[in-house]
Amino acid sequence: MYFPHRYRTLNGRKGRNDGIPIKYEYVDVKENKLYNLKTDPSETKNIINEFPEIAKKIIVLADNKRKEIGDDLTNVVGLENREIGMID
Repeated sequence: MYFPHRYRTLNGRKGRNDGIPIKYEYVDVKENKLYNLKTDPSETKNIINEFPEIAKKIIVLADNKRKEIGDDLTNVVGLENREIGMID
């Protein structure tokens, strides 16, 4: 499952071999997406509407983890984080 986020890609283009980087393209994933990697390893068919209960379970699991450890993309501060350098 993918959640909304932004990522950069070369979109199939090859990089250069002289050490100078080429420009990335940015892609915005604007909605949740669900793929069956067993039957669709290239992630070409979003099946989230075909399996709403599975999607709902994954979303609940993800939301619980966000509450636990935080998530910069959704501006959630984790409740179980500790200060930097502190070990429980």
